[in-house]
Amino acid sequence: MNRIGVIAFILMFAGSAIPSYGMDIKETAENVTLDNGRIALELGKGKTEIILKAAKPAGLKLTPIIISVRKTGSAEAVALKEVKASKSADAVSLTAVFGEEVGSIEIIVKDDYEYVGFKPRAGITLSIMQNASALIIPDRLSCEDFAIHAQGAPQKVYVPADNHLCLNLLEGEDALLACVWESPQAAICLRKENETFGVMEYADNGDGKALWLGLIAAKGAWHKVTQELGYIEPVKLAWVPPFQARWFVTLKKDKGYFPEEDGLFNTWVFVDKNPEKKPYIENGVGVINLETWKAWASGSSSFIYPFNFENSVSLINFPKITAFDSRNSYDPKFQPLVYPLELTHGNKWKSEEAALPFAAVEQLLGAETFSRLCAKDRSSGGSATCGATERIEKIFYREEEKEKKAEIKKDIDSTNKFVVTLRARIEEYRQWGRELDTLLLEKQKQTPACAELLENFRQDLSRLQWTYAERAERMKTPEYFKTLTEKLYQLVDSSEEDEKKEEDCKRLGREIRTIGGGQDGCLGMMRFTAKVLRRKATSLIALGADDKSLMLLLEIRAKTVEMLKEKTGMEGK
Repeated sequence: MNRIGVIAFILMFAGSAIPSYGMDIKETAENVTLDNGRIALELGKGKTEIILKAAKPAGLKLTPIIISVRKTGSAEAVALKEVKASKSADAVSLTAVFGEEVGSIEIIVKDDYEYVGFKPRAGITLSIMQNASALIIPDRLSCEDFAIHAQGAPQKVYVPADNHLCLNLLEGEDALLACVWESPQAAICLRKENETFGVMEYADNGDGKALWLGLIAAKGAWHKVTQELGYIEPVKLAWVPPFQARWFVTLKKDKGYFPEEDGLFNTWVFVDKNPEKKPYIENGVGVINLETWKAWASGSSSFIYPFNFENSVSLINFPKITAFDSRNSYDPKFQPLVYPLELTHGNKWKSEEAALPFAAVEQLLGAETFSRLCAKDRSSGGSATCGATERIEKIFYREEEKEKKAEIKKDIDSTNKFVVTLRARIEEYRQWGRELDTLLLEKQKQTPACAELLENFRQDLSRLQWTYAERAERMKTPEYFKTLTEKLYQLVDSSEEDEKKEEDCKRLGREIRTIGGGQDGCLGMMRFTAKVLRRKATSLIALGADDKSLMLLLEIRAKTVEMLKEKTGMEGK
């Protein structure tokens, strides 16, 4: 930038043309710095480094994030030649000019916001230099994140572009770099240096698609669990959450409920252990006894919920799933990772402490993109069998069936609708499984080199049909279910003794709940199967699949969205 350009630049910021939105903006002949209260950004003329750091490190020793620009395919970073400034309604935009070969990059800084946007054109690679101890690829569709420590990882780890979000957990556990990008075709790769993920590279074939880097800094912004964990006694973590958030923990399975889950990752949320308040867990999991902390998940039976905050202490142990004690186990060598993704239930997205990653995805990419990345609850339109029969049995016990005939009819109609809706959902899974199996079989013929890989996925997918066959007798049919509810309703006007009517009501209630429970369990296992396919595809992509396999894995991952984007009733963990 020449002398006249420097003066013009100063005048632009000094005058009323570009309001600072509360930002501290300084410019000299050599450097431009911006501080928005959350992050600080520094650009230097003739330098190849753009420096991003926390504006208020609060005594934390944090290594700055350094971004460099190069032409894709070249190893050399390009030096900055000029900076131009402009304004929008809520941000300051800097156009960093790197010369004819590379062109320019727009950099967007918003007031009081941790995320800085970079908009490179096609043919440009951004290299983000960092010291990350671990990588998280969050997944709101499967609710099971991919996690990997840099130590022991391959030299390169890849992030599926359609995920739109990843977290780099920076060394020291006092900061994380959340990366949010617009393009589902971008290429994102982490490269190891000195046993950390030292560099993240980002490139996109399109123009004008933004990559947002969000630096969230706080003492204990994430945590690596180093204590030895067991299955019974919880361990107190040497970590205190630095701010209010939903804190997630990802572990690694050694052996899963079924063999197809072996070696995959498993994610849970920490909840406040308060006997006076039922916790919000979500994802088909609920606490059914606040005194014992007994929980239940469709498809995996009951267990004691093992991830809690109690009296400002963080408690953790491996989940001990009652129905799968002989099979389910966790890898003791993998050190679980704890990290924030969103605000606590019921709070607004905006936090005083930090703009958390899921909030940033919604704010920066828009509601439509965000909704595609999240599993939504689809209403069953009726009452679950357990609740409906419990209410009806109490009416018969109190001998109030005639007076409350209308209530009984309402519950019966509602639970009939519930069973029909869930059975339709089961059939959706079965049809999806058949169509996907046909696609995988066709791909086997087209790509013989990937035949074994695809056959493994077909074997995993076959769990859908096995699940249905195993539970079909218990589930009966919606028509059979309706005959049971009709018999239950006929008891209201029966001339039998009250004691006999109550016994018949209980017997029919047990049969009704057996069918409802069978459907719940079936749906839980069917969702489990779809999640396994997605998790396996993500893991194989991250660990470096060859080009032919990569395209197939991306297609499999995309196909799982068809079923995972919605949940009906209790489809399980």
